[in-house]
Amino acid sequence: MSSHRISCLLLFLSVWEAQAKSLPDQGAFEVQIKVQVFDNSDLSPLAGAQVEVQGNQTLLASSHAGTDGVVRVSFLYRAGTWVIITASKQDYITNSVPWHSSRIPLYASVSLYLLVERPGTLILYDDVLQVLSGSPGARNQPLVQLQRKSIQLPPSSNYTALSAALTTARSQYEIGGFPFLLGQETNSSG
Repeated sequence: MSSHRISCLLLFLSVWEAQAKSLPDQGAFEVQIKVQVFDNSDLSPLAGAQVEVQGNQTLLASSHAGTDGVVRVSFLYRAGTWVIITASKQDYITNSVPWHSSRIPLYASVSLYLLVERPGTLILYDDVLQVLSGSPGARNQPLVQLQRKSIQLPPSSNYTALSAALTTARSQYEIGGFPFLLGQETNSSG
């Protein structure tokens, strides 16, 4: 082999080694996401909402929103992986959003809208449990009915410990606020 070829080969190997050393580590990097939490009914900020970030069945970050409904959460993130960002608050329906990025972001912002949980009327019969929106006897009221045998209470409690909430959409806009809409039924009055 000629000395020119050997020197080119050595130059190539040293360039290759330098490139290998300069490749970025594909490990986890700290990212910060601004999470804004709003009341879905009037779009006002929800102060004190609990925000959690979970990934791979692990809690990565947790904090409470300030008076402006905003919280910044920081956590270790690997590009391309999925996390779930969840917002919750007492008397509201919890909402979540999946999030991922193919690159490590310099900045990210997520907004979550929570629906107000509306109280319901609970009626337990010998065979069924009914949850009504409003007072018994009202016409065309939303209703959920479960078989009593499908309800399994913890051993240390009884039926008097039950309470109910039944949140129904009052407009097409509110339908979009349900985190896991399973079905939709419209009434004849509009």
